[in-house]
Amino acid sequence: MPNSVIDSAQLRKAFGSYLTGVTVVTACTEEGGMVGFTANSFTSVSLEPPLLLVCPAKGLNCADVFNKCERFVINILAENQQEVSTVFAQNIENRFDKVNWHNDAWGVPIIEGAVTHFSCRTFKRIDAGDHIILVGEIVDFKTQGGAGLGYANGGYFTQNVNLDTFALAQASNTLQVGGIINYENQILVNFCDGKSSLPCFSCQSLERAPGILQKSLNDAGIEVSLLQIYSIFQDIKGRYFVYYRCIASNDNQGDLGEYLELSDLEVSSFQNYPLRSMIGRYIAEKQKEDFGIYIGGDLEGKTYI
Repeated sequence: MPNSVIDSAQLRKAFGSYLTGVTVVTACTEEGGMVGFTANSFTSVSLEPPLLLVCPAKGLNCADVFNKCERFVINILAENQQEVSTVFAQNIENRFDKVNWHNDAWGVPIIEGAVTHFSCRTFKRIDAGDHIILVGEIVDFKTQGGAGLGYANGGYFTQNVNLDTFALAQASNTLQVGGIINYENQILVNFCDGKSSLPCFSCQSLERAPGILQKSLNDAGIEVSLLQIYSIFQDIKGRYFVYYRCIASNDNQGDLGEYLELSDLEVSSFQNYPLRSMIGRYIAEKQKEDFGIYIGGDLEGKTYI
């Protein structure tokens, strides 16, 4: 007989194995204020009439707005918009001050740079457990092409990334997970025998990597938001390493090292070539806030933008 008690944490993990796109859903309050949240529960429903649905959680601080709004917009994020996804996934004020946007014809915000947006009139609301099923009738849309941002197993990916390497890392039993932990214009660096390194931890699988990294940092007193995978590489010993970009909420460094200004980093001081290459790339990409994902070996691979 199947277990009649469903573990919510395990169910969330199981849902997370399904690869999805990433959207930001926006609407306006009755007073004209703007709200939005990150969602991957977006689904096309019908062509005639043109319908879609999204599922806002009742626990959202803007849930009441989506339970009343007459119009909303679905913005499908581009592969370089991980930062936008993070902004709208956090419970922070003035989200719209941190992104570029403009209004549609009905005054609802459209996120600039999104590969596609759908302006919707609310068609139906359905109560569904701890979420609302919000069905929208599409009244206008525009797509500008380009690759969309993907999400699965707690991490971002892009459709241009070679997923075979992810599969190899997934199967590896010698996986290490680490983070480039950014606070303002600094990153967390640790030191051993005169060489620089980054926080890194043993991990059983790629699926568990984001959770292991988050817990290990939290145990050290460091609160972070995990962004995209930044590098996956295999070293000459056959070990796989996966590094995430992370944003720290404060400058607490625990016992994992110290924060250094990017301008003060000596790339040559890092303990091996993969780290030196990764840090050099991060410094250059941070200046443009345009990050890629490196997939390959410790000496040769490809950066996907």
